Amino acid sequence: MYTYSPSDVGITFAGINISGFSADNVVRINRVDPLYTSKRAMDGTVSITQQRYSTWKVDVFLEQSSESNDFLSGVQKLLFSTNISAMQYLPLIVKDNSGTTMFFAKDVWIETLPELEFGQSLATRQWTFMCNDVECLIGGNAEDLSGITEALAIASAMQSAFNISRNYVDAAIRVIK
Repeated sequence: MYTYSPSDVGITFAGINISGFSADNVVRINRVDPLYTSKRAMDGTVSITQQRYSTWKVDVFLEQSSESNDFLSGVQKLLFSTNISAMQYLPLIVKDNSGTTMFFAKDVWIETLPELEFGQSLATRQWTFMCNDVECLIGGNAEDLSGITEALAIASAMQSAFNISRNYVDAAIRVIK
């Protein structure tokens, strides 16, 4: 059986759970650059170049009444007004807890602030994050998975978490010196 529940999609930023999602949408994730680029030569042959590194765009949709708007606005103000090197390593995690899809980024910034709209009903605030250094597993929602996909996602997340911890320690050492 295949089961998807939007209420099982979890998002954390800087270790804080984001909540109060829009009724219409929770999150949209896009890789900005293609996986491969190609060039055709004059003789018709095609060469392909793998693009290993890409920026990712993550749009998070919150109701205007969500307390997470206050949190994200505060983080944006702090990042914009200070030069704290450790702040560049605030991770963003998106996980479908009813399936195996997982997105993890450790080099994240808020690209644009939401448009403000006030009307007769609750408006949606769309927060746009840009991310580098991403681990993304596009999974499914089947209940009969062997566990291999989830184990790979967990291993990847643990490796990324280790790298983040190392960056925090390195940043702290630079501050102490």
